[in-house]
Amino acid sequence: MNRGDPVRFTGWVPAGLAVLAAVSLAGCDAAKDTSADANTPTAVGSSPIPGSATPSEDTGALELAKKAREALAGAATVTLRVDKPHTEQVRVWSQAVSYDRQGNCAGESGYAHGKIFFRAIGNESWSHTDREWVEANRGGTSDENMEAVVAMMLKWQPVRPDDEAVRKEYRDDCTEQGALDLIWSEAPGYKTMKVVRAGTGTVDGTPVVILRSTGYAGVSTVSVAAEGAPYPVKVEFAPSTGARPATTYTFSGFGAPLQVERPKPEEIFDSKNK
Repeated sequence: MNRGDPVRFTGWVPAGLAVLAAVSLAGCDAAKDTSADANTPTAVGSSPIPGSATPSEDTGALELAKKAREALAGAATVTLRVDKPHTEQVRVWSQAVSYDRQGNCAGESGYAHGKIFFRAIGNESWSHTDREWVEANRGGTSDENMEAVVAMMLKWQPVRPDDEAVRKEYRDDCTEQGALDLIWSEAPGYKTMKVVRAGTGTVDGTPVVILRSTGYAGVSTVSVAAEGAPYPVKVEFAPSTGARPATTYTFSGFGAPLQVERPKPEEIFDSKNK
């Protein structure tokens, strides 16, 4: 995600809406603000690894990496959590997002202070912040105006149909977010040079076969489900340069029902009544 520097309010309430309309959101985990909790959509939960094709000891490391990539790309629905180092250079510390292949998506992004939530249903999308995020980015907003700004920002803000930049970021967030190329890839900049087995283990109770995939971008430790379909349940990426941060991707909810509801009219900010 590349969303520039944190936005700042100007102290004028309508300006807060204009700022948020330009902000793209993403990512899941419950917000601490109770108003945000009430508006957060139900995300896909974890589900048993379905299917067959158990990755046995006879499956070569390279073949298993390719199968893991294929299984993830082919999953009808997925829940993804992304964690990055908590440094000043990394703006979005965590994300969680549940999505399907029809443009339906729900999630939130976690920052150093606060969260931003979003929903997308087909070509429609909405977003809102939590109170902590608003207060951390209040800038010159006066105490007199602050509660009005908070009330506005806790409501779902529709993303304009003509705001293609924001809509593209939603689409990018509602995918595997580059994790496919970290498992196995022939793409320039990511081309996989070597894949080896690194043992076995468990991830959140799921038995896994651990692969080490080395590519141009860095080294990924890939935990592949050892039973059922060979879904990658965790990818831990260590970059070869400082061009991108170390990142951990955790996957679950493969094929589980996805429930994304359109915000109720009273939960949506009406600019005509600002």
